[in-house]
Amino acid sequence: MSAGASQPGEVRLGERVAILVNPTAGRGRAAHLADALEAACRGRGASVWRQATQRAGDGVRLARELPDDIARVFVLGGDGTLREVAAGVLERAQRPALGHIPLGNANVVAREMGIPLQGEAALAALLDGELRTIDILRVGEQVVLAMVGVGYDAETARAMERVRSGPLRRWYSLHGDSLYGLVGAWVLCKPAARRLQLEVDGSRLAGEFTGCIVSNLRTYAKGWAPNPAADPCDGRLDFVALRPGLLPVTVLSLLAAARSKFLPERLATHGHGQKLVLQAAKPFVWQADGDAMGKTTRLVIEVVPSALTLIVPR
Repeated sequence: MSAGASQPGEVRLGERVAILVNPTAGRGRAAHLADALEAACRGRGASVWRQATQRAGDGVRLARELPDDIARVFVLGGDGTLREVAAGVLERAQRPALGHIPLGNANVVAREMGIPLQGEAALAALLDGELRTIDILRVGEQVVLAMVGVGYDAETARAMERVRSGPLRRWYSLHGDSLYGLVGAWVLCKPAARRLQLEVDGSRLAGEFTGCIVSNLRTYAKGWAPNPAADPCDGRLDFVALRPGLLPVTVLSLLAAARSKFLPERLATHGHGQKLVLQAAKPFVWQADGDAMGKTTRLVIEVVPSALTLIVPR
């Protein structure tokens, strides 16, 4: 199937489907939705292989352990759970299609693919959905579905990771957006000392940069678009790299992303390619699909065209 092409993807009589659920997702709704999905699949004459994740990395492991006759996999959880399952599926010779019932905070992939953000509506839409192939990004062995970030967004993701595991974790579970805003404002006030060099498809870009967002999907966070031309079916990655400047450069980049606008050339460089290399003299923080991934001095990001098949609404 060619990139972006669609074909019927509804659950059918005699099929075997997998349901992989993060039981902590959706403020406790995940198990109930998994029960409803399992009943709906069995009602259509499909058999079901159901498993739950318990800790980080289980999504990859369970995807590796999928029985060979699984035709499609429904993932109930956030973008992180979906990314783990996708990574495991991509290791297989036979790759079943993935359907995402979004139960996370941002649900970036669901927003991009037009999957309803309400669990019951998503379930109904994907049971009678269609199949679509999309590109992915790779950073070494790491699979990325939406975006890679270095700079303000990565620093915010790292700060949020610490907050979510600390005394404010209940605030995050109940009012995640307000906590993101508070943490983001705090990070914004910190000086951006990093200086990055960029290479795209073997060509070095002139000058230095303080941050970069590399996108597979157009959607970022809850509907923003720092790379408005990004398309997960075009076989390329899109990027925006911020030039050194005062605090307003970062603020303007956020405002532009919220409005799905390109930044002026004097503030940033937009582009696209198949391979992007970011490097710096000092270690920098990076994030993948909104999750902090640690520090490095060199990051190699490549697009893998038509790598993954998703179930999307008709």
